[in-house]
Amino acid sequence: MLDILDFKRLLTNICDRPGMYVGRPSLADVSLYLAGICHGLRLADVKFRPFDGFMQWIEMRFCISHPAWHWTRILEHVYGSDLACLQALPSLYDEFVTDREHVGIEGIKAETERRLWEKYGQNYGEPAETKTKPRSEESQ
Repeated sequence: MLDILDFKRLLTNICDRPGMYVGRPSLADVSLYLAGICHGLRLADVKFRPFDGFMQWIEMRFCISHPAWHWTRILEHVYGSDLACLQALPSLYDEFVTDREHVGIEGIKAETERRLWEKYGQNYGEPAETKTKPRSEESQ
């Protein structure tokens, strides 16, 4: 049965050698692969949910929360390239797991909202300027 240590090891392996898992070094492809793993865990009724709260944690960590900003877009904005994102992802995940264990998902959500209100005066916000664009625009 997959547990947190197995998942961290898998995530590290995927990020170290994305071509072996998804064919190319693409954060979007890796996120889809990870979403498939999480979906399979839900279908198998496994209680372990490796990414529950991750989106909110990324929003909190980088103070970006907007419907057009998936966690992959936030990381691309912050790190600038797929390779840099993939290099950062395992350590970000470790930080997320630590925070989730200490404050829970509800604590992460509350801190996200507090930070967004502090920065933007509302419960959402996005950078004024960015080189990233929503995935829907990329395929056009």
